[in-house]
Amino acid sequence: MYSELEFPFTRQYPMPLGAYVYPSPEGGVGVRVRGSGNITMTFEKPDDPGKARVKVEDIFISLPFIQIPFDIDRDGFKECIELHSFEFGSEVFNLDECGGELNLETGEIFLNFQLSIPADLLQPLSEKADIGKGLRINVKERGYFNPVTGEGQTFSELYTVQDGPFEGLTIMGDQFGEDCKASLAMGAWLLTPASSPPSGLNAYQANKNVYKHKNTPVMLLWQSSSAGSWQVEIKPDLGTVQQTGFQKIPDLSSLNTKLHRSIDRDITYDGSVVGGVCGPAFDKVDINVKKGDEYVQQTATFRDQMGAKWYTRLDADQYDQNLKIYKVIIDTGKPDSVQHPDWHLDHKFPGDPQSGTNIPSLNNWTFTSGQFSLPGDYFFKPMPQGVSLPGAEYQRVLYFRLLIRP
Repeated sequence: MYSELEFPFTRQYPMPLGAYVYPSPEGGVGVRVRGSGNITMTFEKPDDPGKARVKVEDIFISLPFIQIPFDIDRDGFKECIELHSFEFGSEVFNLDECGGELNLETGEIFLNFQLSIPADLLQPLSEKADIGKGLRINVKERGYFNPVTGEGQTFSELYTVQDGPFEGLTIMGDQFGEDCKASLAMGAWLLTPASSPPSGLNAYQANKNVYKHKNTPVMLLWQSSSAGSWQVEIKPDLGTVQQTGFQKIPDLSSLNTKLHRSIDRDITYDGSVVGGVCGPAFDKVDINVKKGDEYVQQTATFRDQMGAKWYTRLDADQYDQNLKIYKVIIDTGKPDSVQHPDWHLDHKFPGDPQSGTNIPSLNNWTFTSGQFSLPGDYFFKPMPQGVSLPGAEYQRVLYFRLLIRP
């Protein structure tokens, strides 16, 4: 991205300053501080071709009138510390300790600022406490920065003053710019006869996890929004992709041979939006590959409108119709588990014969009356027919597991 720039070079950039100041590291009533200024930095290309050293040559900062709630005299009550507008520059910064590095591929930047605000600038506080030699601050910043345009956004680690009259004062800053955010959504959709993707499907409508047979194809979807110049990177296998798109796996037409094979093991695809002038965004999607005699765990809740039954639905775009069920168990052990011991399960799924299974006891595997597909509608009815349960039972959850046919 920036590796073609000629190094070294020095430029001055505007520096819209932002920080949040809190009376203690635990938070409390804080104040948002906004200021302005400029910073001059030199970018030196080191031996590592992917990173440039950043040296801070000069800084000028102007702060407006500030009111900070802080117990400076340690009497147990917070005073309103008033600092009238003031300006300071390189004389308060230890420039030898200021600087960092810039990733030339992604635009990610790391910076360190070390400064000592002298006592004379804090003179209004001298009536409340011995301010000694002033206030020492060390700020570590990270984020994204475009050295060509000066656009970007960084966020600082929390810094808490460790000693002196300002002990406990906590600062969190955002050095360059504000309201500059990226977003990323990832999802997955199973490709089976029962789950063809609808027209216009996007990542926000897709599933964060799916359960599939090793041979069933799946579609990954992603969608990002951002400002500036961005890359979306998906690991493993996909690499750098367009901001918004989809990928069928397996895909024998792809030039990427890693995508020619079906997903035959559990895998998490991690996505990141990087390389722009603002902060990054991340998301992920989980692909669970289920084998014979592995189970899928689910819950059902009471639905009076379903004929006074406990009900849940597993959608075919998330739960693979190629996975067949041959055993079921109702589990107890959680505080809100159902306690009634005798149940009947009805399962409905298009193309499957209607299946009904009696489950005569809790915590024991029961063979289903016939093998059926994992997705579908699950209805659990307490037995015997017409039994009346204690009122609290209808508030309980039916935890169950489904065992996949070998």
